[in-house]
Amino acid sequence: MNPVDVILWLQNFASPALDAFFGLVTNTASEEFFLIALPLVLWCYEVRIGWHLVMVFLLSVYTNGLLKDFFQTTRPYLVDHRVRSLMTDTGGGYAWPSGHTQNATVFWFYLARQIAQGWWRPLGWALASLMVLLVALSRVYLGLHWPQDVVGGFLVGLVFLLAAGGIWSLWDRRGWSLPLWAALLLSLLIPLALLIVAQQTATPGTVDTDAHALGVVTGISIGYLLERRYVRFQPRGVAWWKHLLKIIIGLAGLIILRLALKPLFSLIPGMSADWEAFLRYGLMGVWGSLGAPALFVFLRLVRSPGS
Repeated sequence: MNPVDVILWLQNFASPALDAFFGLVTNTASEEFFLIALPLVLWCYEVRIGWHLVMVFLLSVYTNGLLKDFFQTTRPYLVDHRVRSLMTDTGGGYAWPSGHTQNATVFWFYLARQIAQGWWRPLGWALASLMVLLVALSRVYLGLHWPQDVVGGFLVGLVFLLAAGGIWSLWDRRGWSLPLWAALLLSLLIPLALLIVAQQTATPGTVDTDAHALGVVTGISIGYLLERRYVRFQPRGVAWWKHLLKIIIGLAGLIILRLALKPLFSLIPGMSADWEAFLRYGLMGVWGSLGAPALFVFLRLVRSPGS
């Protein structure tokens, strides 16, 4: 059975109910979903784990764009007219590897590894695997990816997780550290260099995604370093209603920055869409890792160090 036959076989089961179900599933691997989900780990569970998750996730997003532009695989509905396509706005650019599958792999498997402990660890891994499988199926069902695209997305995401885990373990074992000024400088220069590379090599749609991801990497890294030095809030150990307030306040700030800064930056003469997105999402990263936590401490919504 060739790849297009696999897609057509899966689409034989199409119905309005399945269309809605797989549409919902594919949106759990969208930018909007992760804009909500990623900060919650940092604000409500553990700062270091949240920062690690955001960093590996967004660098994985950047790598996915590079791979898409290198292999330039055409999407199935553009190759064979028999393939039904749905939600094509979630499948811009090239096809291999599947970004949604890669995103789901990194996000859910990282959470399963870090959070699922004790007797419910097998359940956590089972749920994470189910989410990755459903996202992968949704991309094929919607006609946006070949089967090899979702397999590739899964494998690339897995390799990224293993590599990141190995690097951080080695860093911790060796006790390496950098002066604050050097860490801040690298947090700015490395994403800037990666964005310039993307501007020279990637397609326009991919550059936009890269600018978003690298902007957040810059902002959240700078904010994290400053927060760990000067704020050091502890997310857990507070009443449920305080967690709820943190989520409401923190997400409101992200939404305001995402919507309000775009028209503001458009007033700056000569600013390209890439740099506008980089700055806007960079400020969102600073809010998520520094501004919101500092406000939470001020409002007494988190435990202070030593409490």
